[in-house]
Amino acid sequence: MLYDRDGKSHEIVYFHFMGMKHSRYWEQCIPEAPPVFTFTPYGFVPGLMSPAAIHSAGYKYKSFKALLPARIYAKLRGLLSPAVVEKLKSLKRALQR
Repeated sequence: MLYDRDGKSHEIVYFHFMGMKHSRYWEQCIPEAPPVFTFTPYGFVPGLMSPAAIHSAGYKYKSFKALLPARIYAKLRGLLSPAVVEKLKSLKRALQR
């Protein structure tokens, strides 16, 4: 279900989970049943959530806290030049061998 701004529900026919094919995204779903989730502005959440719960201050804070490390990483990486990023990647690959 997808809820619009007025709280009216709409069925979703198809989503292409291009980057979410790894089993870790679906391990909490029952194999015999289709996965049930809510698509929120902060990501996918197992189960169904009401629009009121999604827009609550508590959920917004919880989502902000969960996404903070990725935002900090992206900000710091954006400060580096592409040449420095490539050098760090090559060093990481060399250390993994």
